[in-house]
Amino acid sequence: MAAVMVMALLLLALGNTGAQAASTQPRWFNFPVDMDALGGAPDQSALNQPLDAASRIVAHDGHFYTVGRDGLPGTADDRRIRLFGVNLSLGANFPEADDAARLARDLRKLGVNAVRLHHLDLLPSDYEDAPLSILTSGPYPTFSPTAVARLRGLVQALAREGIYVDLNLHVGYRFRPRVDKLPPLDGGAEQPPVTAPIHLYYPSLVEKQERYARELIQALNLKGNPVLAMVELNNESSLVTAWLGNEWQAAVPSGYAPALQRLWREWLLRRYGTLDQACTAWGGCASGVAQADELPMPGQQQAYESGLAAVRSSIERRARKWFGGKQDGIDARERDFLAFLTATDKTYFDRLRHVVHEATDKWVPVTGTQMTFGGILNFDSQPSMDFIDEHIYVAHPDLHGDHDWRIEDRTASGGDFERLLAVSMRRDRARPFVVSEYNQPFPNPRGAEILPLMSAVAALQDWDALFYFGYSDTVRTPMSPSRFSLVGDWGRVALVGQSASLFRLGLLPALTRHIDIPVPAALRGTLGADRRFDAITAGLYDTLGARPQLAYQGQVALQLDPPENATPALPAVADPATAKAYATPDGALRQDLAAGRIVIDTPLFWAVAGATGAPRIAGRSAWIQYDQDGPDSATVILSPLDGRTLADSRHLLLSLGNFTTGSQPGSMPQRPKRVVPYGGQSRWSTLEPDPGAGGPSGSTDTRPPAWLLATPAVLGLAPRSGQLKVYPLDGSGRRLAALAPSLASNAADGARIHVQAPPQAAVNGGVNKQDGNKQDNNKQDSIWYEIVYEDKP
Repeated sequence: MAAVMVMALLLLALGNTGAQAASTQPRWFNFPVDMDALGGAPDQSALNQPLDAASRIVAHDGHFYTVGRDGLPGTADDRRIRLFGVNLSLGANFPEADDAARLARDLRKLGVNAVRLHHLDLLPSDYEDAPLSILTSGPYPTFSPTAVARLRGLVQALAREGIYVDLNLHVGYRFRPRVDKLPPLDGGAEQPPVTAPIHLYYPSLVEKQERYARELIQALNLKGNPVLAMVELNNESSLVTAWLGNEWQAAVPSGYAPALQRLWREWLLRRYGTLDQACTAWGGCASGVAQADELPMPGQQQAYESGLAAVRSSIERRARKWFGGKQDGIDARERDFLAFLTATDKTYFDRLRHVVHEATDKWVPVTGTQMTFGGILNFDSQPSMDFIDEHIYVAHPDLHGDHDWRIEDRTASGGDFERLLAVSMRRDRARPFVVSEYNQPFPNPRGAEILPLMSAVAALQDWDALFYFGYSDTVRTPMSPSRFSLVGDWGRVALVGQSASLFRLGLLPALTRHIDIPVPAALRGTLGADRRFDAITAGLYDTLGARPQLAYQGQVALQLDPPENATPALPAVADPATAKAYATPDGALRQDLAAGRIVIDTPLFWAVAGATGAPRIAGRSAWIQYDQDGPDSATVILSPLDGRTLADSRHLLLSLGNFTTGSQPGSMPQRPKRVVPYGGQSRWSTLEPDPGAGGPSGSTDTRPPAWLLATPAVLGLAPRSGQLKVYPLDGSGRRLAALAPSLASNAADGARIHVQAPPQAAVNGGVNKQDGNKQDNNKQDSIWYEIVYEDKP
């Protein structure tokens, strides 16, 4: 997550305050989750087993497999495996031994079977008692013995709990010319922006990364270790991205540009024989043949002033503007230069992959960088890579400073579900497909929905790994929403375990039809210079008529070596501008475009995400009706706990993905921190500032206790015999007193269960009104409800 963490590491996403609640007086309740004590119905620990030699992961036939007892890939005992993971960043990677064991157990309970070790290299420091990085402040790479020992212990603890690791190599390290004995940067800068891909081409920097990879793998004892699921070489960076985006000047400072120019000249001579012939192919060289090997400059040349944070905010903003002219307007020289940059990226990726395989073995799956950071030309720079990786965020923050940031009112259950579907158009069917970062960050009121929705898309498309960004970036577990962290955002935690089961167990079956979009090398070269937002999606639609909604009809992938003159036989897709709904052929996933709602409905899993509204929302075996005074969005999941279908299960778990926030500092009595309009703009929001804080936005962390927005609703279940008992669960997953018969009844036409119902004054002494918010300590409020049908005596 270099794009965010590098500059601030302190960012929050937020939703439009108008989407927070339909009621002018929303009801909030406190509900801390005790991860260490978590058990009972929400506990997904049974999904994992300790890792052994047979658990080793390899890539072949388009997917990840475990090798089985014979230890060999591609044999009869290989078994498909899907990874449901989270990211750890910065100090969260370096817990002490007891904390490492606790963390591994906590993750297992959530259904997590993979951890992405991210930002190991970002903040070199000498804090031996609390390391933030695997590196010290010495010349790169100088490893911290304490950090190495702690990370090695964490890896071992994860393996004991059946959790693999995805090792990230270069993520956020910004080389320091004086310390690392490198040429100075322009203007005397101490470090380049992390966006600047100088490390991809400058010889001594590449050599330093080779040493870093070898020594890190050795120090963590990862050679032949089944815990190592995959390796990522270079997070969110490529030369192609630098050229197409805003960071080209930062990529070629004057002390480093000659190294890239030499490579450019060598490439031209290999291609054309002489510079004169290159000029002839280009229709002439305005500056003369002698200057033919000068590095071109794109039409738009400004360098980033704030590093990857600016990249991320510009990408995620929905301003679909051009950075420069359309691809078909570029000249032959620029087309060649893009091909050269692609080849240079490829050389870097191939070289580092070779190093990883030398340090481990040839079967470890390796990838280069993410598809967004290089676009469709990544297929040409990464043909040797073992899997394809991508990142996707909904409503990522737009940054202006630590206390000046905003987020647009966008949701995955609304218009941005198309973007989740569009991720399928980055897939090469011959290799596993991974999304190593995804989120709809706090405090988007619908943020919890991203967990089941991403799992659903990945299951339908038969992808191979998902990694939520992130679990935490600190050793201490947050107890209220913080940055991009999952832990502390209890309304999201409510949905994690069932989302993991949805993806890992295939509770939503993969679509059987394969839809291949032919994209030969020539077309990739044409589309690769597109500077538009989400250029792959836009380019495939412009040239081939391929829409993201193809993902409703089948598993989508790009065909990179199609037969000559192949024409796409793509199924028809309704125009999103006029369509009212989309659905898979069996109706297992339905999108109501007008309402802004997604329903997942299978015999083993039911979920509703998005708009609430007054009408009853019906499924095959259940229905829900939201209270008209509740919030205007919610996410609920219902799944059986006894292996039966939803229609006849006698033991079920209902989870509610409530919007969660922290407490406003200084409020007396305590109240929830609000989401407020940013600068009076209805489509942008931020968090209210802390008292006395400068800037229009709140701090990047919230303070406990956490507050959850109550979502009163009635759940209906199909008829079945037995005495109905519905137990709200506490933050440890333990049963509280069963709901009263007035709130949980079972009749001939089925069950009626009132969840997060408004408290009765006679029961809890009334309602306390504070600052326009209704708040209470209703003991029936929970994020989890365990539903049991007991046999009649």
